[in-house]
Amino acid sequence: MFVTRTSLLAAGVSTLAAVTLVLGGTLSAGATGPVGAGAVPKGFEANSTAWLSPELGWVLGLAPCGSKTCTDVIGTTDGGAKWGLLGSVPAPIPQPGPTAPSPGITDVRFATAKVGWAFGPDFFVTRNGGRTWQKAAIPGAGRQVLAFDAEPSGAFAVVSPCALGSRCSKALGLYTASATAPAAWSRVALDLPWSAAAGVAMAGSAVYVADFARSYSSHKDVLYASTDGGGHFVARNVRCDARPGQTLDVAAWGSKDVALLCQAGSGTGQSDKFAYTSTDAGATWKPAGTLPYDGIEALMAVSPTGDLFVATWAIGSFLDVNDGHGTKWTEVAVEGNSAGWNDPTYVTGSRGYVVYGPPSASRYDFGQLFETTDGGLHWKTVTL
Repeated sequence: MFVTRTSLLAAGVSTLAAVTLVLGGTLSAGATGPVGAGAVPKGFEANSTAWLSPELGWVLGLAPCGSKTCTDVIGTTDGGAKWGLLGSVPAPIPQPGPTAPSPGITDVRFATAKVGWAFGPDFFVTRNGGRTWQKAAIPGAGRQVLAFDAEPSGAFAVVSPCALGSRCSKALGLYTASATAPAAWSRVALDLPWSAAAGVAMAGSAVYVADFARSYSSHKDVLYASTDGGGHFVARNVRCDARPGQTLDVAAWGSKDVALLCQAGSGTGQSDKFAYTSTDAGATWKPAGTLPYDGIEALMAVSPTGDLFVATWAIGSFLDVNDGHGTKWTEVAVEGNSAGWNDPTYVTGSRGYVVYGPPSASRYDFGQLFETTDGGLHWKTVTL
């Protein structure tokens, strides 16, 4: 992918007052989208976004369709100036509630302008840019896709053999497929213990797999790094506090450039969060500072030039940035609702996106796509 799932921010930030998140603002308009696409459905709520270049992007979301709710994919070929409906995925986007977890999809990724996947926990594939989607077999006869990323060179998926919501301790599996054969998955020789979560980030020939087994067992957290497209992986030590409940997030922006976010010590709406960067594929790490305590759930992003951005939420939703390649973090936006975020993504050194209030994670169902055009200094909602 042009950038990984976790990649966002650039530019300078000096004060909290200098950065605003503007709800209800407008950055793009127009009911019609790419050639051959229909109008964006009225009431469309964004859940996930993916970008293959600064011009070519997709958004997966929900929209009313008669008496039902459809899972739609919209797209742009001109950097968001116009958006249009491409097609629908025949699967629900699970929404939080008092009932047991339900199957469906939450995220979307593309390897090429035509080949993409929708996943989490179920699995679907498109071969025509998102216009039609077919249910795909989860690699290795698995039951859930826990983590996924794609590049033009192909895709990697971390798969669990355990059914959604079940209790089991079976090991996870890592699988890879090419964009030319998106249904032909092969097992990667990597020992991943049981866990309920994992992370994958790709950047060119680099592939990183975050194993946060310590969050769920006594295993030590490990980051596996490959610089040859997944041909060989090396286990890297993780510079994180080894307390119970720790989670990791990983972001890559170059063949050997990678960033790591460590979380632990969660309290009432707050947690300890530390960041590290590496320029040698995780062989050595440089501290990138301690983040503000606000927020528990967190997703990290990195710009093409290595600036860091974290979208975090718990009691409230927050955006934190480190744009100086040092250790200073600034909380640049605060929202009173615990609506959360998804898919922080940077497409250039100054333009980036993040989904606010994704329906799959938020009872508020804002489902808004936010855009920055000045490296994170200001944010506005995109009219889809």
